Amino acid sequence: MELGQLRKIDGTSDFLEDGIAVLQEGGTYQSAHYILDTRYNVLSVHDFPVIPNQDWTAAYGAYSEKLAHRIQSFLHVLGHSRSVLFIRWGEIGEAEAVELHAVLSSLTPGSCRILFLQTVSGLQSIREIDWKRDGIGTLQVPLEQPYHEAGWSYAMNGLTLTGYW
Repeated sequence: MELGQLRKIDGTSDFLEDGIAVLQEGGTYQSAHYILDTRYNVLSVHDFPVIPNQDWTAAYGAYSEKLAHRIQSFLHVLGHSRSVLFIRWGEIGEAEAVELHAVLSSLTPGSCRILFLQTVSGLQSIREIDWKRDGIGTLQVPLEQPYHEAGWSYAMNGLTLTGYW
């Protein structure tokens, strides 16, 4: 997310501060620009507020500092965790899953697991896929229902969360 590889693209969403939409005077939510990292094809949708008469790049300094802090905190937690679970929603193939698991496993001294929620158009129920790979679990889930409560309950059944902090 280096400034030189970012560009504004069409679209806006709500601007978020610490995960919470910012309410403006008059009861409307502040909008944020869609900013694309052209090198890594990463899209930021909540970090660059739309401010009248101000270019989106004016927010880059604050965004860059926040991102650097979050990355360092994330790496610190990974480096001190006994067990980490990553969850990825979207399309993925087995080779890509194995490669991602290898990279993430190298970042933590503890056990590393990834749960892939692989989206399938037209699927009516959740289907388990066994790639017979240690540390990798895969569920096929309906593409049309990313917030399907029953699906998330199924995926999270039996998991417990313990905080590093």
